[in-house]
Amino acid sequence: MHTEIKEYLVERFPQIDFSDSKRELVDEVDSLTMVEMIACLSEKYEVEFPYDEITPENFATLDAIIDLVERIKNEK
Repeated sequence: MHTEIKEYLVERFPQIDFSDSKRELVDEVDSLTMVEMIACLSEKYEVEFPYDEITPENFATLDAIIDLVERIKNEK
């Protein structure tokens, strides 16, 4: 699922450099982009992000985003 989510985000958000999955995205992901990511990932992977999971840490790197989606999906 890791590769699938990465490919989806790369396609959907070409303005963000996802080439290094551990690279900090703080300079590229503002609050509006984070909201858009949440909406896109929610729809694509049929998950609901709990409010307390919507944190800068969970959207700090590509790995963090993927871990969050996988964790929420597995909790369903």
